[in-house]
Amino acid sequence: RGKYAKIRELFGFLEAQLGETEYINRSLFYDIVSGWFYAHIGQTGKIASWLLDNPRKPELNFFMRGSEILVRIKGYLAEKKYAAVLSTIKNQQDPYGLGAFLLGRLEMKVLEAVCLYHEQQPEAALEALEAAYELACPDALNMPFIELGSAMRVLVLAALKDDNHRIPRPWLEMILKNASAYAKKIFVASQSYRDQEPSPATVLSSRERKVLIGLSQGLTREEIAENTAISLNTVKMTITALYEKLEAVNRADAIRIATAQGLLKIDIPKTGF
Repeated sequence: RGKYAKIRELFGFLEAQLGETEYINRSLFYDIVSGWFYAHIGQTGKIASWLLDNPRKPELNFFMRGSEILVRIKGYLAEKKYAAVLSTIKNQQDPYGLGAFLLGRLEMKVLEAVCLYHEQQPEAALEALEAAYELACPDALNMPFIELGSAMRVLVLAALKDDNHRIPRPWLEMILKNASAYAKKIFVASQSYRDQEPSPATVLSSRERKVLIGLSQGLTREEIAENTAISLNTVKMTITALYEKLEAVNRADAIRIATAQGLLKIDIPKTGF
C-alpha cells in the first residue's frame, strides 16, 4: 500500500533477527523476504546476488527452497528475463519442492503462462493459463494471477480475444480488472518507497551528465546529439544506461531522481572577484 513507515518497521524486524544467533537460517530468511519485496517493486539490484546469479545447491529445507526459487523467478520476471523463468520452472524436479503444494504448482503454471506469451508462444501460453485456471478455480485462488499486474493484463486481453479455451469470460474480466488495479497499486507503492528511501548519489560519467542535463532542459535526443557533438545512437545508448543507473522508468522519473540526488547542480568556478 506504499506505507513507508510500515515497510521500515518490517525491515527493522527482519534486521533484528539477524542478531539472533540461535536462528541458523536468519540471513537466508532475510534475503528471501527482502528479495520478494524488491522483486515486486522492480528494484532487482537490491536482491541478494546469490538468489539471482549464484543459486545454492538444494541444501535448504523444502519450504525455504521453494521460497528461494519463487523469489528467483520473480526477480527474473521483473527483469523481463522470460526464458530464464521458463528454464527455472522446467528444472524443478524436486518432489518436495514447489510442486508438493497446490499454491506452488499454481504459481509456477501462472508464471509459465505469462512468460510463454512474452516469448511469442500464444497457443502454449493460453494452454498454460487454462491449466492454471483449473488449479485455482475450486478454491478461488486468484491472487497468483492478480499480483502479476500488467504482465497478466496483457495475457488476459489476448485470452479475451481467443475462443479456443475453456476459461469463463466473466472470470477473465475479473482478473483483468483486478490485475490492472494491482499494477497501479504496485507502481504507487514503488514510487512512495523510492521517494523516501535514502540512497547514495549515483556516479555518472561526463557523457552521462551532459545527456542528463539535456534531458532536464527538455531537449530531444537529436538536439542533445547536436549540442554535445555525440552521435544520435550514442545518445540513445547513454539514455538507456542513465535510466538503468538511476532506476528510472522514463525521462520525468530520471530527472526527479537526479534532482533529489543533486546530480543536476551546475558547478560554478570561483573567480577572483
